[in-house]
Amino acid sequence: MRTKFLDFNARHQPKTNIFCCRCQRDIRPGTPYRMVHLIGGGAYVLHPADEANYKPDAGDCGAHPIGPDCARKLGLGWTHQAQGE
Repeated sequence: MRTKFLDFNARHQPKTNIFCCRCQRDIRPGTPYRMVHLIGGGAYVLHPADEANYKPDAGDCGAHPIGPDCARKLGLGWTHQAQGE
């Protein structure tokens, strides 16, 4: 099962309910964003191709939005398309 360290960088205090899980910058309405499946208490991203083999545990945080810049830094192949896009 492939995982990648998220490299959390929270310097901003989000002001909305939709914000990047890596940098916590708000994602403006209408701005395209991606989703990542966070595991290991939120420290790791699960590769989308390994979703079927993953067995949820106590560290499973589910899907969270990631902004376009952070998604590119992580690698778009590690992200899912957001609902409605």
